Amino acid sequence: MLAGEIEARATRISQASNDQIVLATDGVLRWTGDLVGKLVAGDDTLRPRVRVIADEHLTGPARELVQNAARSLAEDPYRKIAGAAVLADRR
Repeated sequence: MLAGEIEARATRISQASNDQIVLATDGVLRWTGDLVGKLVAGDDTLRPRVRVIADEHLTGPARELVQNAARSLAEDPYRKIAGAAVLADRR
């Protein structure tokens, strides 16, 4: 039952539009108020990476769905610039 709910939530996150996933000024990504990831420095200042924050129950294809949704958000041109600015302030 828990595995089914986790997969369903991962699917909903993967189908969420970028305006449904909030990027906070501290680089944290939230979907419906729940923490799903965090921007971390990438190889290029303007290309932050995303680290999915989840427990051990989010694995395999469900984890990939969430990772891809978060990565898509980070690649959004407007948010990418904002995220990079946040990360630059921390250095």
